[in-house]
Amino acid sequence: MALISKSEFLTAAFTRTISESRVSTDLLEMVQHKYLKPILGSDFYDAVVDAPASYTALLVYVKPVLYYYAKYVLLPELRTEISDLGTNALQINNATPLTDEGFAAIRDQALIFAEDKVRALNEYLEDNYSLYPLYARGLNASERIGLHGGIVMKKNQAYNFYDREPND
Repeated sequence: MALISKSEFLTAAFTRTISESRVSTDLLEMVQHKYLKPILGSDFYDAVVDAPASYTALLVYVKPVLYYYAKYVLLPELRTEISDLGTNALQINNATPLTDEGFAAIRDQALIFAEDKVRALNEYLEDNYSLYPLYARGLNASERIGLHGGIVMKKNQAYNFYDREPND
C-alpha cells in the first residue's frame, strides 16, 4: 500500500497541474520500497505500511522523502512519451524546450531535496528512537553510507589516497 496518494504527491511536488493518470500507484509503491525501506528496516517499514494511522508523527517526515524521490523518478516520464510510433519529447505550445543540461539540473535538484528530507527523517528517528521499538538504528543504510561523486562510501571515514589507509 502506498503511503502517499497520487493527488497528494502531485500537489506537494509540482506547481503546475499534472494529470493523475501520469502517475501509477506502482511507481509510488516502488519509490517507498526502494528508498524508504532501507532507512526504516524491513520490520519497521512493514509496520508503517500496514498501519500508517499509528505513525502519524513519523509520516510528517516520511512523506516529504517520498514526494521528492517520486518526483526524481517520475521526471523522465513527464518529459517524454513512448508509443508504438516511437518516443516523443513533450512540450507546451509557445514554450522554449528544456535542454538536456537544464533537465538534468532540475532532476538533480529533486534528488538533493530528497536527500535533505532523508537527513531530517534520520534526525527525527535518532532523537525519538525510543518511540519506535521496531526501528533498528544500526540497519539504517542512509546513516552508514553516503554517495560521493557516484561512489558509495562509508560515512565519517576519510581516506588518505597516498597510502590507501582509512583515517577516522
